[in-house]
Amino acid sequence: MDYKTHALGFGKAANDTGNHRRSLYMTVRDSLGKLQMDYIDILHVHVWDYTTSNKELMVPLQYLDVELRMSEARAKVAAEHGIESVTAIALVCVMKKALNVFPVVGGRKLEHIHDNIQAFSIRLIDGQIQYLESVQAFDMGFPTMFTGPDPNVMASHGSHGIPER
Repeated sequence: MDYKTHALGFGKAANDTGNHRRSLYMTVRDSLGKLQMDYIDILHVHVWDYTTSNKELMVPLQYLDVELRMSEARAKVAAEHGIESVTAIALVCVMKKALNVFPVVGGRKLEHIHDNIQAFSIRLIDGQIQYLESVQAFDMGFPTMFTGPDPNVMASHGSHGIPER
């Protein structure tokens, strides 16, 4: 059984069942909301799902651990700037590290728009970026993994060869 069958009815909660990534993330998200918490000290997988492999279970747990540590790191940097928005810090970090990324201001909630706008007034110092990258290195992802860094960006522009915004 899973934690949603009682509300949705037997056989109607297939995506909420088992130890796969989506179910794990939803369970953690919902539990944090119910507990009115934003972190986990210990996560115990107490029911074994014989259809989910060890790797399929452990990889999301590892990602979840990194995401939680990254959220704590962003909260620390946000506090240094006198704000609460970890979203704004994440957006500033991406804009600092990826020259060709242009944020689209928007969201489902007014709070999301405020976070996006707030990011434009924040300037991260090199020490803060180094701290965030000590938790998790910034990965440019696709297509940079194939194309490499932009040859038109000169090292003299700013830290890491990225012009200051």
